[in-house]
Amino acid sequence: MLTLDSSIGSHVEGPTTNLVTCWKVTLDDGTVIGFTDHNTNLSVAGVTYRAAGGYNASSIVQTCGFAVDNHQIESVIDGDNITREDVVGGRWDGAVIERFQVNFRNTAGGTIPLSGITLGSFQVLDQVVAAEALGVKQAISQPRGDLVQLNCRYVVGDEKCQLVLVEDAGAITSLDDNANVYDTNRVEADDHYSEGVLRFTSGENSGLSIEVRDFENAAGEGKFIFVQEMPYQIQVGDTYVATLGCRRTEVACKALSNFVNYGGEPHVPGLNRFLSAPSQ
Repeated sequence: MLTLDSSIGSHVEGPTTNLVTCWKVTLDDGTVIGFTDHNTNLSVAGVTYRAAGGYNASSIVQTCGFAVDNHQIESVIDGDNITREDVVGGRWDGAVIERFQVNFRNTAGGTIPLSGITLGSFQVLDQVVAAEALGVKQAISQPRGDLVQLNCRYVVGDEKCQLVLVEDAGAITSLDDNANVYDTNRVEADDHYSEGVLRFTSGENSGLSIEVRDFENAAGEGKFIFVQEMPYQIQVGDTYVATLGCRRTEVACKALSNFVNYGGEPHVPGLNRFLSAPSQ
């Protein structure tokens, strides 16, 4: 049962109310940012909730079943609290949002808590970012357990893979763009870092990590091809550390002498085998 502070409880029982909605966003790094649909900034429990450049929220669709609540948030990229680089760089991924209503004429009089949400997928169009807001029922809609599959289900280096990863340091010697960079000092073979992770340790992208889609070094070029562009401009001389990647196939796992921990079922007959006609 929801119990409200006496002040706001008395307020909502009146003939009219002065309620506004506030959103408290907590990022993975602990940063707290507040927004409100009021026309001026509000201070609630020590957090400032900004009106300018705030948000535009769609209607919330909630059901009594297990369907995930449907909700979308749009906000202007103002270059202050919300930047294109932070959104594309994943800083807002998985942010936790606490929603509540408050009497804007008496912000110290208590709040009315609303359902909490987390941020899902993002779309960036010009100066507007749209985020999918997922309700608490999102967690119970996710698959649980393992499915039979051909390739390994583990991430290289995790507790089930058990490979001990070493970070190899290097520096960018040239680049085509923010998704294709080179380090001609690399001596590893082709695919050594494919599907691994590269983390920048200097430059504008310092501290940010990116998955390596492919690593090419047949001609000594040391080319890293990322799954997407880095949010900030990469410069020659930017330093990084890269960890071993794995294609998660039987062949790749055996090449790493780790097939005993392989997380796939490569010898289980697939659907095509079950449906095929018997041979003469």
